[in-house]
Parts: sequence; C-alpha cells; structure tokens
Amino acid sequence: MRKLCDSRWCYFCDREPHSTIFFVFPRVNYRDHFIAGGPSGSSGCANPSGWMQEENFLQFLKHFHSVAKSTLDKPVLLLPDNHGSHLSIDGLNFAKANEIIMLSFPPRCSHRLQPLDRAVFGPFKRYYNTAADAWMLNNPGKTMTIYDIPGIVSTAYPLAMTPSNIQSGFRCTGIFPFNRDIFTDEDFAPGYVLDRPQPEINNEGQPGPSNTGCSEPTTNGTKSSTSNENRETSMTELTDPKPSTSNGNRSPQNIL
Repeated sequence: MRKLCDSRWCYFCDREPHSTIFFVFPRVNYRDHFIAGGPSGSSGCANPSGWMQEENFLQFLKHFHSVAKSTLDKPVLLLPDNHGSHLSIDGLNFAKANEIIMLSFPPRCSHRLQPLDRAVFGPFKRYYNTAADAWMLNNPGKTMTIYDIPGIVSTAYPLAMTPSNIQSGFRCTGIFPFNRDIFTDEDFAPGYVLDRPQPEINNEGQPGPSNTGCSEPTTNGTKSSTSNENRETSMTELTDPKPSTSNGNRSPQNIL
C-alpha cells in the first residue's frame, strides 16, 4: 500500500499547546471531502506518488503558518528532517518571510533527535491500530479505503498527541529544555559491523596484507618471518611430496 499521509505536527513550548495535521493523498487532485471526519483543523493536499514533494511542503508551510501565526516578535521554530522536499527555494523563502525558523536534523539522526519519533509516533501507531481494528469490527464486510483513514486518525490522534508526550519528546532529545550533553559519543558511534582492522604499510609505503592475528608483529612494525617460512614449507610439500615410509600408504613409485 502506498503511503497515505505525511503528517506534520507542531507544538509551542512557550504558549498554549497547539497541534495540526496535514495529509498527503495519492491522488492527482485534492478535494475537501478527502479529510471528512478528520481531526479538527486538519488540512491536506494530493500528489500522485502519495509522498511529500516540494510543492506539497509549501502548502504545508502555509497551513502551518495559519496555525502557528508566527510574527516578527514571536517567531516559530520548525524542526524538519533533511528530505529534499523540505529544501525548496520557494519553501525556504516563505518560511523566511513569515518568521518560521527552519532547523533541520543531520542525516540519519532523526531516530535520536526528532521529538515525534521519540515520544509521539510510537503511541500514535498503537492507538491507530486499535482504532483500525475497531473500525473493521464495526463495519463487517466493508473494505477500508483511504477516505476512511482521517476518521480513524481522529480517534487515535488526541490520545497520542498529548502535552505530556510532546513535552517528553522535546525533553529526551535535549531541544527544550536545551541540553547539549544529553547524548554521549557512544550514542552516535558506528555499528560493530563497520569495524575493520587497520591496513599495514610495508617499508615501501604500500599497503600490505592485513594482520588477521595469525602472526605476531615485531617491534619495528613488520611481521614475524615465522608465518612466511611455514607457508613456503607447506607449498614445497605440495609441489614435491616426500614418499611415505608406512606400508599402508606407499606411493606409486615405490610400488613399481
């Protein structure tokens, strides 16, 4: 199933809590009845792919501004990820002209820094699944369509989008109250699968075979010659095997 909506929510720490939701429908043209039964104040748009595009994000910014009512005296901070649809010239110009300060997260860090990911989306998914199950029980034999989704969202949305969850998301990411030390270096360390032994450099400055632990390096940085001598001895035995002295394993030459 294609993605139905790319929802955006906003919250103001220094004012009364406000939230809004924005749907992106996989359709060519948007109609107001698409969000019938949806959360109060929600809006939407249409895109054939069902994913947020640059022109859709500009529509969202206009909807966001109508709810946030940002001014020169009271600017609003918007925290998007680094998706390309958020970086259009038209969108950035609109945000700048309407005192919307956009601060994007570094790539592959939203699982740690995005307040919605940390404290809201998890409860929202659970409440949404419960509401969807209830819808199917109350509508036996009926197929759920994308036009039924806003009504289901309106049931799960107020249960997940609570001031407590929102404030917890901003707190655990260190955004508000601001805490630059909330994460350690280990939180953003690469996975063990990326660990590799350091390449060795020979006397000529060329990378040599990596040290796999089979031989011990000497104090001058070169490998012990024991491994190479054993390797040469093994190759010699393979190319010129010695005749066996046992009676049960005599070579063909000795038999003849």
